[in-house]
Amino acid sequence: MMVAGRTIQGVGSGGILTMSEIIVCDIVSIRERGMYAGIIRGVWAIASVIDPIVGGAMAQNVSWRWIFYINLPSAGVAAIALALFLKLHRPPTGTFKEQLARIDWGGGFLLIASMTAIVLAFSCGGSPGSSWTSWRAIVPLIMGFVGLLLFIAYQAFAPWLKEPMMPLSLFGNRTAVTVFLISIIHSMLLFWACYFLPVYFQIAKDASPSRSSIMMFPMATTSAAAGVLVGISITITRHYRIWHFVGFSLMAMGFGFFTLLDELSPTAEWVGFRILFGLGTGVVFTSTLPAILASLPESDVAAATGCWLFLRNFGSIWGIAIPAAVFYTYAKNAVSRISSPEVRDMMTNGGVYQRATTAFIASFNHQHFLREEIVDFYIASLKLIWLVSVVFAAIGFVMALLVPTVELGDQLNTEYGLAEGGRRVLVAMYRLGTEDEIVLRLVYFNSQMLSLKYRFGFKKI
Repeated sequence: MMVAGRTIQGVGSGGILTMSEIIVCDIVSIRERGMYAGIIRGVWAIASVIDPIVGGAMAQNVSWRWIFYINLPSAGVAAIALALFLKLHRPPTGTFKEQLARIDWGGGFLLIASMTAIVLAFSCGGSPGSSWTSWRAIVPLIMGFVGLLLFIAYQAFAPWLKEPMMPLSLFGNRTAVTVFLISIIHSMLLFWACYFLPVYFQIAKDASPSRSSIMMFPMATTSAAAGVLVGISITITRHYRIWHFVGFSLMAMGFGFFTLLDELSPTAEWVGFRILFGLGTGVVFTSTLPAILASLPESDVAAATGCWLFLRNFGSIWGIAIPAAVFYTYAKNAVSRISSPEVRDMMTNGGVYQRATTAFIASFNHQHFLREEIVDFYIASLKLIWLVSVVFAAIGFVMALLVPTVELGDQLNTEYGLAEGGRRVLVAMYRLGTEDEIVLRLVYFNSQMLSLKYRFGFKKI
């Protein structure tokens, strides 16, 4: 029942994540999308920090079931708000049966099955008592990548497929392909830090799991703020390329500074380093989607947005798998430095990550020398992880050199958009800028007044 419920919840959350981006693309011009992408990024960053704190508190003080119950009122409020305020123009798309026939069911099945196999391989390879060379990891990994190849072939050659999930035309554009790869690297590095920074807090700072989540606040809040500010900057200046360089530079610097952290590092250091890294992640997150959409026709907006989100999720898998592999490989070779045979046995067969907790370290407080050996062992493992991450951040910086600058226009060419309706009071204000524009201020009255600004581009008559 738990698996079934989580599956349904995952389908819903994935749809919400994708549709929120697509709706923004359908109701605002490409120039303004960066600002809204920044706002979405800010909400996501804040929620990702609050979520483990609230969830942990409920699990400890009430019941883990409340983690799911709390979604009911919040989802209900969101559904009511959408019904009241989101009024979209919907062109005729056929009957419900015809709409179902347009869905790429075969591509969806191949993609889901492939990703499930890859995730299963990473789970088995990194779990205690297993290894990356076992058949439990190798077989699903091979099946997953074979499935991805079949998915690509299906998208390219299936004659009956009218609307493929990921049109290969998306990957015929150099700018789109490059930024897709940049997005994978960015997502990978984000999860890289989110997965292993709590290890540092628990090992070196005696932080509990909930406390380590709170200690991630500096990174999340600055990432949210940077995303919003960069989105506004892109809207005003129409330039996004420079932010790729700024973001990956900050991320590389942040990872480099992480290598300096140890048990004696003061609070100012780890807070400052996380702020630096958080700024970088927020900058890159907001500046990628506008770069992709600027290089593609409006007809590809939905497919490109979905592909961007999928590749980000794909990158997050590697953001856990690669550092975990580095972590386990180093631990296997360096565990001999620990003098206690009993502790060395605990660190084998995947136990090195399982025991990276405050409770495990505290159990050796009466053996000061052994405790120092264990802490130094973990700090050295983390330093290697951070050094490898700097390399990937540098790759992202170099790839940004391949991204050209494409003009972000004010025109909105889409079959969808905000509904016209009879509730609108239209006030037009004419102004001249670098392009002739008419700014239409739409004031809606529907049980309450809602003011929206909407831009259209017009050629001079």
